[in-house]
Amino acid sequence: MNELQINPKIHKLIHTFLKDFEESAVNRKKSSIKGTEKGRGTIANIFPIKGKKGSNEVIYIPGIVVNSGKISKENKLYIFRNDSPINNGFFAKSIKSFKKEVL
Repeated sequence: MNELQINPKIHKLIHTFLKDFEESAVNRKKSSIKGTEKGRGTIANIFPIKGKKGSNEVIYIPGIVVNSGKISKENKLYIFRNDSPINNGFFAKSIKSFKKEVL
């Protein structure tokens, strides 16, 4: 597990504290992703799918439009918001264009 390093600082205003905290969190997230970018896409729609029978679970599947490069099942996919990753990465189970399997 990653060790969290804390560098104590004294802040006179809560605003400067919050700004400093947000910057450190963003920098920590950016540095945690290593590798090269293979492709880039935009989430066009989110599709809610019901889970297993008898379960109230709902799974959300992103519908992605590929803008550049190539997206494949072998590469880890990350979702970013404001240039910060919001997930730990995942592998696609299937990649389809409409109902036809692409890869």
